[in-house]
This record gives sequence, structure tokens and C-alpha cells, in this order.
Amino acid sequence: MKQLRYITIVLSALFAGTVPLGAQQAGGTVRGHVTDQVTQQPITGATVTIGKRGALTQADGRYSITLPAGTYTLHARTIGYAPVERSVTVVAGQTADVDIALTAQATSLSAIIVTGYGEQRAGDIT
Repeated sequence: MKQLRYITIVLSALFAGTVPLGAQQAGGTVRGHVTDQVTQQPITGATVTIGKRGALTQADGRYSITLPAGTYTLHARTIGYAPVERSVTVVAGQTADVDIALTAQATSLSAIIVTGYGEQRAGDIT
């Protein structure tokens, strides 16, 4: 009888700590498509970040990020487009669909000067 009581106490202590841990880790998913605002074509390789987590869009412009429940700021950016920020609320066990249309933005690069020097030997001239 004493041994059964001991086992019950040990098992209760083990399982008591797992319930809050599971509740803290409950999260949801943010997913969507990143497209060009004018052409509606998917943008491949755009960076989508939420907090310290992020994803690159696939060939069809899709992304998916799983994170704990809460309210976050989503950032989407890629070369040649203006960056976008959106507020998103993640609910535990649910999926939030956030589609993003990026606006093309001209990017100017600074000039690069390339200078070349050559040598020619007298024996090479015919």
C-alpha cells in the first residue's frame, strides 16, 4: 500500500509539470502568398520574417511560418520591391492567412569603374 502511494505521488509530480509546458508551447501558423502588385505573378525567394523566425517564398510565392500565439509584425521584402509590414495575430491551433502584394521599386546602384592594363612583348607582334 505504501509503495502504491509512493508511485502515485511520483507520477503526479511528473505529469503536473507537463501541462503548463504544453500550454506555453501551443502556437499557430501564418501562411500566404507573396505576389507582384501589378502583374499578380508570384514572387520567388522573397524573405518573410516574423520576430526571429522567417521563410523564403517558394516558386509559387507561398510561405509558412509556425510560432507561438501572440501579436507580431510581419515583414516581407525582396530586391526590386518596396518592403511591406503587416500586423498579424497568431491564435493557438489556428492558421492565419496573410497574402502580400509587393510594389516594384527602382533600385539604383552606384557606378563601378573597371580599369584594365595589358602588356605585349615585341616577339608577339607579327
